[in-house]
Amino acid sequence: MKKTNIRIKNIFMIEENNEYYSSSVNDLEKWKKVGNDKLEDYKEEKVTEHVVSLMKKYDIYSNVNFFEQDDKKTIHVSQKGGE
Repeated sequence: MKKTNIRIKNIFMIEENNEYYSSSVNDLEKWKKVGNDKLEDYKEEKVTEHVVSLMKKYDIYSNVNFFEQDDKKTIHVSQKGGE
């Protein structure tokens, strides 16, 4: 198990046997302090398919922080008021 320099929405990813897992860490200074022997404590859900698809889509495989646009659409309503 090892730390990576791959993030999704500031959440650092952990790699284990060519599989990727999200971590509970989103702070760089904290991530620097976490030792490889303690990664199991921070390991969360498996995100291999998602991470690999983003890396292929953008052709970038390290030193990256992926931000995805939400599927929800934002509607801006003009407010005219007053007299």
